[in-house]
Amino acid sequence: MSDSAEVSRLQRAWMDGWLAGDMHACESLMAPEFRLRSVATDSVVGREEWLEQASSGRIAGTAFEYQEMDVTVLGDTAVTMSQTRQEATIDGRDWNATLHVTDVWIRRDGSWTVVARHASPLVGRIGSQAVSLPE
Repeated sequence: MSDSAEVSRLQRAWMDGWLAGDMHACESLMAPEFRLRSVATDSVVGREEWLEQASSGRIAGTAFEYQEMDVTVLGDTAVTMSQTRQEATIDGRDWNATLHVTDVWIRRDGSWTVVARHASPLVGRIGSQAVSLPE
């Protein structure tokens, strides 16, 4: 399997683990120094906080899909740029969203782990700041 196919598979496995409540699977894919720029709170969340919020049910998902995914591998670093669709709740409140997500993966000792995620709402041609471009 190519590195890009493996990273793509792991992206899906990570979110499948979240949906299933399998924090062991999530933890095994997240580097100790993992950081997330949360679109929900506009704050930076570390690995332990992310795992705690997911395992406690504070942030719970019922569906997650990658509508688009572009994977670039440069040696032992991979960057994915995706458009995702999720159905989720935060503190019991609806948090369904379509987002642009960028993840950074690194390979250590032959295994890939995610070290960073940045998510943002759609903007530009299809999002809240849509503009018409000349053809």
